[in-house]
Amino acid sequence: MSLEIGAGTGYNTALLCHRLGDDLVFAVDLEPELIELARSRLAAIGHHPTLVAADGTGGLAEHAPYDRIIATCSVPAVPWPWVEQIRDGGLILVDVKPGRLAGNLVLLRRDGDRAQGRFDPVHGSFMAMRRPGDTYRSAAGFPQRRSDARQRTSWLDLTRPWENTPFWFFTHFALPPGTSFSLRADSDAGPPTNTVLAAPDDSWCEVRETTTDGTHQVWEAGPHALWRIIEERHAWWQALGEPGWDRFGLTVTAAHQWAWLDTPDGEHTWNLTA
Repeated sequence: MSLEIGAGTGYNTALLCHRLGDDLVFAVDLEPELIELARSRLAAIGHHPTLVAADGTGGLAEHAPYDRIIATCSVPAVPWPWVEQIRDGGLILVDVKPGRLAGNLVLLRRDGDRAQGRFDPVHGSFMAMRRPGDTYRSAAGFPQRRSDARQRTSWLDLTRPWENTPFWFFTHFALPPGTSFSLRADSDAGPPTNTVLAAPDDSWCEVRETTTDGTHQVWEAGPHALWRIIEERHAWWQALGEPGWDRFGLTVTAAHQWAWLDTPDGEHTWNLTA
């Protein structure tokens, strides 16, 4: 049996029905309207799986245990009910992103009181899971006055660090919670050429993408020197051999969960929180 978290349009549910048969497919989505639309679309092509409007973080306990759970949405950490509702030895495929774009698909296998696995070597992404009562939250406000900032140059030629997804995931755990990013133009008339990082604690930095003598102009302000953190993590990431997604993994227990590099009990681990 398979449970899909995030039925959406019903497209992926249809694929599951075709592969497994309607009686073995269950799917949830937060919005009743979406569930009804998915149900009508699936019925139109002859499929009648079990569809339920519910908060996906709770899974669907009444039909558990499942052999497979697939989440077509991203979560900051894996909800424990999913592990409780999967059979021992069963698999959970989920996009874990503790920060904006900072994560990837991970395949977890339940082994007793934990689920564990490695991230997919190829990067994949889904929209974030919505919860009851969720409203749109804008990113941290971006700076307007460079005169308020400390000015320096940087040797690091990685002005859009989120585009290197394993490095961005590795770096996320050192940045202040809620750090977001954007691009900004040098002038109102020009294209966006500068990277801006901003955190809720009023830390921010701006980095000019064009170089001067092989370096980039940097402005930093606030309690955390954000670009300095990026530079230090990049040096560490290089010292570790520039690990790709195949070297990162995730362990989930009822008490806590952590991402890791190479081995679950090694020296490089980072806690995740929901």
